[in-house]
Amino acid sequence: MKTTKLVVCLTLFLGLGLQGQQTDPAADQEPEEKEVGLSKLVARGFGVEVKMFFFPKAQFQDMNVSSVPEALRTVPTHQGDGWFGTPGRPRIVPDDPLFVLKPDLKNVGAVSVAPQYTVWRITFRGGVYFPYGDLTSRRPVAGDLSTYNAVNQYGDNNRGYGTSLVYYSIYWDDTKGRIKPFGEVEFRLHRFVSVIGGYGGTQSEYRLMLENGYDRFGRLEKYQEHELFRTSQKNAPYAAVRVGIAYIGVSVGVSRAKTTAVNNFQLSSTGGFRSFENQLYVAVDMRLTQTRSVK
Repeated sequence: MKTTKLVVCLTLFLGLGLQGQQTDPAADQEPEEKEVGLSKLVARGFGVEVKMFFFPKAQFQDMNVSSVPEALRTVPTHQGDGWFGTPGRPRIVPDDPLFVLKPDLKNVGAVSVAPQYTVWRITFRGGVYFPYGDLTSRRPVAGDLSTYNAVNQYGDNNRGYGTSLVYYSIYWDDTKGRIKPFGEVEFRLHRFVSVIGGYGGTQSEYRLMLENGYDRFGRLEKYQEHELFRTSQKNAPYAAVRVGIAYIGVSVGVSRAKTTAVNNFQLSSTGGFRSFENQLYVAVDMRLTQTRSVK
């Protein structure tokens, strides 16, 4: 009996002791940190931005060119055509109006790379633009007299046997883009919305070229190349509205385009290049930057 009472007492004692050692599992766990969503992060401190711009196409028109200086239409007799007088004897291509087909311009835009620094709601940014674009134009094709003016040894443009044709052709050259610096300031109105103002931007050049040479044995052989006309288009001051988060966004803006033209030989022509003062653009940016959370 005494043994039974002793066992019961020990059991009660051990049970109370274990119960006193038990703790609330939740009390042992560290408090979880609340995650901050990307929508509540804004830029601060240093960062870098890469932005891709999309511009509208430059406005070209078909052209009819005449009054080409005689010096550009003069080609010496080819060295392989010695039977027709003396090699090197000048031959002059008639100044007939030449139709120049407008070029096809695709994928016009630029990529910018710029470090930035943000304090409060203001971001200062400066870097360089890398313009790009694909311009293709109709070049002269041997035997296709719609792409060039030519003359043979008898004074007309009929293809035959003997001395090669001499020719000149006019076409738009490939796009020439220049790397340019820029600087801008961005002011954050809201977590998702900001306004941008800047100065600088891309500069693209379009050149109208004259090529002369020989049409021999079914192929063209270039003799000289001359720049007839050049137009440069530079986007100077610009303003935009950006929508996005700290790391990625889309901008829609307008830039003031300054166009300059150089007519090296005072040609007579209709059509050509149309300039415009204001240019809309769309841009997509990606940023690597320090951030902070806002309510």
